[in-house]
Amino acid sequence: MPSKIYKLLDMFNRIVQNGYLGWLLQRITAIVLLVFGGIHIFYITYTIERIPPSPFIIYSILLSAGIYHAFNGLKTILAEWGYVTSKAINLTVLLTIIGIVLWFFGISSLYMLYG
Repeated sequence: MPSKIYKLLDMFNRIVQNGYLGWLLQRITAIVLLVFGGIHIFYITYTIERIPPSPFIIYSILLSAGIYHAFNGLKTILAEWGYVTSKAINLTVLLTIIGIVLWFFGISSLYMLYG
């Protein structure tokens, strides 16, 4: 049994070190955006009340996934365009700070509207 745990931890360590975690989270947030964006469009288009049953939760998930997906994609694109490793670390920190600030303003706006 312990060897299975060590194999799992080793696999997770390799995923994180090789950058596959960002790749995986990019795909997961794409699916989340597709599902919750579809819910948003469905309620806006086909219902009378035009607001989902629990809008704060749905829009918070949509906002969080959208911000991560956008800024991780932007970081990946800029890294492919030739940013070296030292600049990429600074770029990651800068995009993370901007993303957190935007997330905070978005969540506070959602709380004022639906909270």
